[in-house]
Amino acid sequence: MNAAAARIDEDKVAELAERLPDVEARASLLEVCQPLADRLARRFDGRGESHEDLVQVASIGLLKAVSGFDRSRGDAFMAYALSSIVGELRHHVRDRIRTVRVPRGVRANSLEVDYAIDRLCQRLGRSPKISEIAAETGLSAQQVLDAHTSARIAVPASIDELGDEGGVELPAPRDQYAFLTEWMAVAPALE
Repeated sequence: MNAAAARIDEDKVAELAERLPDVEARASLLEVCQPLADRLARRFDGRGESHEDLVQVASIGLLKAVSGFDRSRGDAFMAYALSSIVGELRHHVRDRIRTVRVPRGVRANSLEVDYAIDRLCQRLGRSPKISEIAAETGLSAQQVLDAHTSARIAVPASIDELGDEGGVELPAPRDQYAFLTEWMAVAPALE
């Protein structure tokens, strides 16, 4: 399993899972496995949702695992819980956070482009041009632009958080169009 599961006494978990649906066993199982839910929630940090909300979602996944576990199927509870918690977190991230679905290939290119930009900045002592990034990664200039742009649109800022509460104030639609117009005008020069 993973490091989070290694810290949990799996023998105790197996014993408690055997006693389900006993109310005391259920409560103890939730308590013993909560660190697993906490650690799995950390994997999803930085995706536009607060850590506390992710822990709540992971806890719901754990609760569903405890409620839905069927020991007669012969599965280990830890494997079932891990799958349930991660599934709940993925559904939450997919349904609540991402408003733009970025294709998997573009997301993979985005990571490669970010690493290439870091390497080139260190090597060149300046921000690299699109053509230099393309040469470094083996991608086309358009793929580099798509990958670099996708990282900025994947996690939207909340319009509910404004002003002094630490939120982000979004620009007026005209400002966005002006920015895009300027970007499109200079994009060929960056290649």
